[in-house]
Amino acid sequence: MIKLGLFLLFLTALTACTQKQSISDLQKSIEAKLAEQPGNFAVAFTDLSSNEQLLINAHELFHAASTMKTPVMVEVYKQAAAGKFSLKDSIIIKNEFISIADGSPYLLTADSDSYAPIYKHIGEKEQSTR
Repeated sequence: MIKLGLFLLFLTALTACTQKQSISDLQKSIEAKLAEQPGNFAVAFTDLSSNEQLLINAHELFHAASTMKTPVMVEVYKQAAAGKFSLKDSIIIKNEFISIADGSPYLLTADSDSYAPIYKHIGEKEQSTR
């Protein structure tokens, strides 16, 4: 459902650009689409032909993982398309990360994460549902 909502949001913005809808009308359309979806959202949009900006919840704080999902998935699909792995591969669930700042290893705790149930499956091999 979220994918459909985001796709509809994209179509709303694309339609507005091609029909020269005003930024304020575009903002109302996007806010209406977002109101139909559960969750918290922020949107930043710049019309490159006029430099007009649309900002919705621009100062809202989000867990960094939420901001990383799109670029991570872009890279996942890029590498899969390049044949580095299959989207049908399974993976072992781990709780070990390397800091981008200094290269030191670290772990997350279930109480500090936004999805605690995954911690019950650390060490298990997740099977693809595709």
